Amino acid sequence: MFETLVSTDRALAHHRDGPLADERNRYLQHCTAQGGTRDSLRLRARSILWVAEHMSPSDFGSVNASRLHEIVHGRVSPTSHGLAPTTAATCVCFARPWLKYLGWWPQPEESVPFGPALEHFVAWMRDERGLTPCTIEQWRYRALKFLCWCSDTDRNLATLQPQDIDAYFVNYGAKRWSRISAGGIAKMLRVFLRHAASTGACSPILAGSIPGNRRYALESLPYALSWEDVRRVVATASSDSEGDIRDRAILLLLADSAFGEARLHRFGLTRSTSPPGFYISGD
Repeated sequence: MFETLVSTDRALAHHRDGPLADERNRYLQHCTAQGGTRDSLRLRARSILWVAEHMSPSDFGSVNASRLHEIVHGRVSPTSHGLAPTTAATCVCFARPWLKYLGWWPQPEESVPFGPALEHFVAWMRDERGLTPCTIEQWRYRALKFLCWCSDTDRNLATLQPQDIDAYFVNYGAKRWSRISAGGIAKMLRVFLRHAASTGACSPILAGSIPGNRRYALESLPYALSWEDVRRVVATASSDSEGDIRDRAILLLLADSAFGEARLHRFGLTRSTSPPGFYISGD
């Protein structure tokens, strides 16, 4: 299964040689049969591999919610410190169903507030929309999180107002979701609330009150080149030829405009007062 999700021998060896390889492989095959996409499976595979690498032998067979939090947030292994909040949330999100699939999650099922509305939503996704089990599982989990938040904050689904939806994104989601994740959850909530309104479970104005966020085709690209990348680009125009002199001047002028002279000193470049280049190496 791993060979269909990774593109390099090194990555394949990492997955195959990592702990609990058979348990991870069986679960990924199960997710594939449930209709998981390649991108979601790749993210799921990376997440459960990371969790498996940070589990101790005593965790094999039983991991509860508190212990999973310790594993992901690094209370046991110092090497696990530094995970971004959204990355940590992703690891927890994918590790929990994996552990449940293995029968290693002894926690009793949490109570479901507004259960009929949630179960009607699940039945509608399955029987009328024909969504894959993987999608149904994910959307049910997200909808349940929203309903639990409503219950915990003494909000009733039947009397929910648009400002309550705003409070969910601001107070609950701001520290947990990236902008892209928030967009996906907004889409799910619009569908859930539209369906709930059709059954009389909530106000029909709620779904239309949730705006979508703008997506950009190149938003995954890094904000800027690293210093090493800047140095490497400048080094490609290091000869005394007319073309390289011109190209080097252009590259360093761009770098100077973007970063300023003080920062250029950080990678060993200073202004030159004579030809052949606008800048010279500080070495």
